[in-house]
Amino acid sequence: MIDRFVSLLNQWARLRFFWRRLRLQIPREALVLDIGSGDNPHGRADLLCDRDVASHHDRPGILHLDRPFVVGDAEFLPFRDAAFDYIISSHVLEHTERPDRVLRELMRVGRAGYIETPSTFSEKLGGMITHRWTTDIEAGILLVQRKTRPTFDEQLHFTFHRLWRAQAPAFMFFYWQNLPLFYTWLEWRGQIPYRLVEADADPHPSPFMGEGPGVRAAPHEDPLPDLAALARLRPSPTSLKWGAKRLLYRLAGQWHPPRALDLGTILACPLCHGPLTLEAQRALCTACRAAFPIVNAIPVLLPEAKLP
Repeated sequence: MIDRFVSLLNQWARLRFFWRRLRLQIPREALVLDIGSGDNPHGRADLLCDRDVASHHDRPGILHLDRPFVVGDAEFLPFRDAAFDYIISSHVLEHTERPDRVLRELMRVGRAGYIETPSTFSEKLGGMITHRWTTDIEAGILLVQRKTRPTFDEQLHFTFHRLWRAQAPAFMFFYWQNLPLFYTWLEWRGQIPYRLVEADADPHPSPFMGEGPGVRAAPHEDPLPDLAALARLRPSPTSLKWGAKRLLYRLAGQWHPPRALDLGTILACPLCHGPLTLEAQRALCTACRAAFPIVNAIPVLLPEAKLP
């Protein structure tokens, strides 16, 4: 009986967390981009962008495609300056090699936005090996600090994930009732106040995905998306889960039908930010003459995807 009651409290806290994300300060007619949309894009986004098109341990779900989608890298956003009124970046920054570059790109292509990442506290308890950075908010400034090891404490890491997989009611109650301990949230306009903090060298270096003293650099896990897999992607069917989410977005005033977008007026070369001419199977930069593939009507605008 007690476990049942605690479970209901957890579900209520979870709903409050989701409702908070619904109530972002997005103008009704704003053009909205979701970067790193993955299998759970924000319902208010007009355009989706992600680097990875395949499922993996960081994103076990299938890429959700119910709106226009572009393959792009957050460090080299393939969009024109000030193309968007609002940009959503949820659980992206901690994966990147150059978070300072990502933040500058967000400010270049957007006028406002929302950033969400795991906090330093969360990383110390059960951080993922693919997370390169920890984040916190201090005096309104986003602090981004490099990790020097994949986990800070092996025993804490093991215990955290064992309790998470078991969905232990008492543990989940602590989690859902203390979400500000586990997440860093920042809604910004105009400029993103941030400071990059370089960690000291680790005296016991480990084979971790990162850069800098004591840390071995590693390339992207997927240097180039599987274009054959991209060609097989189909629009995501409407499910009961997405139907319920859509209802909540409507109640929060953060839903409108997908709008028709003229990508030619939004997209830009990821190398020089020049305008692109979209053809049937390629996107051609009119400034630097670089060309990028278009597969299954999806532009693949990654620097390394440049056609010979």
